[in-house]
Amino acid sequence: MSKMKIKAIGLGAAGNKAVIQLIEQNVLKQDEVLILNTTIQDVPDKYRTNCAIEFGSTKGCGKERNLGKQYMLEALQEGKIAIDTFVEGDEKFFILVTSTEGGTGSGSSIILGEYLQETIKAPVHMVSFTGFEDDVRGLKNTMDWFKDLNDQFVVRTISNKKCLQFVNNNRRKAEEYANQIFVEQTKILIGQEIQPSDNNIDNMDFFKINATSGYMNVFKVSLDKIDDISQFNNAIKTAFMQSTSYDTDPPARRIGVIVNARPKILQAIDDSYSIITEKYGIPLELFRHTQESRDENYINIVAAGLQMPTDEIRSIYNKFQKSKENLNMKRDSFFSNTENFDTNFGSDLDIGIYGRNPVATDQATRAAGKSSFFQKYANAKKQNVTINTKTSKAVDEL
Repeated sequence: MSKMKIKAIGLGAAGNKAVIQLIEQNVLKQDEVLILNTTIQDVPDKYRTNCAIEFGSTKGCGKERNLGKQYMLEALQEGKIAIDTFVEGDEKFFILVTSTEGGTGSGSSIILGEYLQETIKAPVHMVSFTGFEDDVRGLKNTMDWFKDLNDQFVVRTISNKKCLQFVNNNRRKAEEYANQIFVEQTKILIGQEIQPSDNNIDNMDFFKINATSGYMNVFKVSLDKIDDISQFNNAIKTAFMQSTSYDTDPPARRIGVIVNARPKILQAIDDSYSIITEKYGIPLELFRHTQESRDENYINIVAAGLQMPTDEIRSIYNKFQKSKENLNMKRDSFFSNTENFDTNFGSDLDIGIYGRNPVATDQATRAAGKSSFFQKYANAKKQNVTINTKTSKAVDEL
């Protein structure tokens, strides 16, 4: 089969970084990618002219999804984001990728996804990086993103939190790890690595997998150390257990399996794929492709048309509810109690006019001061009294 033609749109900071990796790793070209954000200050200069668009009237949305929704609606209505010129008409599906915890991407992706569904009439993959689940607003945004989805989307998740286990709990590296998973999944779904073989999967087979609405899981499993069927099954079981996607229950409506391996390893594979159907059930259609290779040894698995991962999303909701209870939502009583604090003691200690302008600058004030000063000493001399200064001697000693 030939590589499937698609377009990818990254929304918000996380989505921007993800689609840039598609370009950097030669999965897609610049004209097959859109970088959309309410601020593109973090987008490398080489992408700003050709495929990056800034929309909205503020630099960022501050994790407020409704702003992201509003700005995307305005941008589409005003032609700021010219989807019609981006779409060529022969794309097989569109990928929209975003984080769920932010404001711009989490909000705008839903609006743009529905717009593509209703105007372009093409399958839309909604790919989400779910976050680290460490603030209430992020948890709320994740819940609201899932609530806003419709049942015609193809939905995939990559959990940043689940990626932490592979990078020594380093958050920055976890995000990079998640991006690489997104890139590998995209390569699998467009058939970039599929070569002609005696056992072929064709373009229509692959299109049916990609067009199957519902939840989707995608895996790439190394077969480098496989010597027998038991090891083959264990490798796949381990991949399922270590998945960075949200888990769900069977059955899948369609499953695609692509094997790339040396002849010796192909002999160690259970090509009934019972370990896969044990996980995802007997599908409506199971598509197989096997190709010999002297380089990498791997199996790609795509399970499409799954039920949404209700249990994992419910877990996020429960965490949101518990975290919300600990928020201080009450008005601070300090400001209503300060009126009972009596701090009056009179104005004797106030500086008053000297605080505004301690140096007299007008000539009249200075002249009056001089007159008063010398008059004081003149009066003291007449009365034959001691002048009370540190530098003067007593008048009676002169």
